[in-house]
Amino acid sequence: MVTYVVRPGQLSGCWSSWSEQDQAQFIRTSMEVGPPKVRRRTTGVHRMANVSGPILRSQVDIFWEWYRVICQGGIMPTNIVEPSGVESVWRFVEPPTMDWTDMEGRFVTVTAQIERLPGWQEL
Repeated sequence: MVTYVVRPGQLSGCWSSWSEQDQAQFIRTSMEVGPPKVRRRTTGVHRMANVSGPILRSQVDIFWEWYRVICQGGIMPTNIVEPSGVESVWRFVEPPTMDWTDMEGRFVTVTAQIERLPGWQEL
């Protein structure tokens, strides 16, 4: 089991938008003569997802505390709820972005890229 940090209770862990793609599990090497050689890189599945969702404006500081301090800027994995409802371990690939287009509204849209490495189990 991987060591992970717990998401703050004020954040649901669900994302309203989830676009996922497996990463290539092979390495392709060009040869001087003949077809490229292909070899397996790993036997596990490396999953990548682009996610987004609204949070309350009052939760912005809590979200940044979660990402910057608790997850150490993406170093530590954390618990995320997948669209199927399963809670599993993921980590941020890059810093999330916040869209403040509705300046008068109650919500801010957060967008992030997250990954789940082979061997990380469901919680």
